[in-house]
Amino acid sequence: MAAFKDIVWRAMGRPAAASTSMDDVRLRALVEGSIQGIVIVRVEDNMRPLFANEAAAQMAGFESAAEMMALPSLRPLVPQSTLAQALEVWQALLHGGVPSITGEARFRRRDRAQLYAKVRDTLVTWDGRPALQMTFIDITRQKQAARNAEARETMLELALQAAKMGAWSIDCRTGRIDYSASRSTLYDLPASRVSSSTELFLERIHPDDRARVDSELKQALVSDPGQVELEFRVRRREGGWRWVTSRARVERNAAGRPLRLI
Repeated sequence: MAAFKDIVWRAMGRPAAASTSMDDVRLRALVEGSIQGIVIVRVEDNMRPLFANEAAAQMAGFESAAEMMALPSLRPLVPQSTLAQALEVWQALLHGGVPSITGEARFRRRDRAQLYAKVRDTLVTWDGRPALQMTFIDITRQKQAARNAEARETMLELALQAAKMGAWSIDCRTGRIDYSASRSTLYDLPASRVSSSTELFLERIHPDDRARVDSELKQALVSDPGQVELEFRVRRREGGWRWVTSRARVERNAAGRPLRLI
């Protein structure tokens, strides 16, 4: 293998002669010490690895970069959908005149576990020929957390529907209301699940109840009674009124200022 200096300069698309011994040290520290994975492959040669740093090897489940580099191809680490996406990116870099493309992609670790990464693909020169440099960070935990949150939200929505209940919250700083799909049905609100302010909420309430509800909610923000229970009428979309009971509590910050009414 060529000297590390030559590898880095090739990866950057610059001649090795331009470097100095101090450059070697700095570039080695930059690439090897990076928490970002860096991989360079020859796309038209079956995704053959040309370079990989230790961070990339660790994310992919290898003991070392040398072990990852020993693979004849990185295709086993790339699902078919991701491979198709990589080939499209490759063609865009080659012929589209763009210096780099950033996005998210899914890979397989050596142990077959899934790895989600935010990837920046860049066209570089290696041994006088174009190659694909992928710089990436692991976002698997963030993806898993998002999926878990979505699953919890789905379970909550099912429980609310079974109980014929709805859930909502008001951001005390903006007046924005977020509400469950089941609440939108109870209040005959749009299915978007979000209204821009409390005005829409109050408009749905019977005129004889509106001032009282508005006053009691505002008082709850000041006096912190724990839980507020309200009964009022809500306009039906097809006409007439529906009686509802609503219980709410105030969420506050450390200084006691109201953040949300839930």
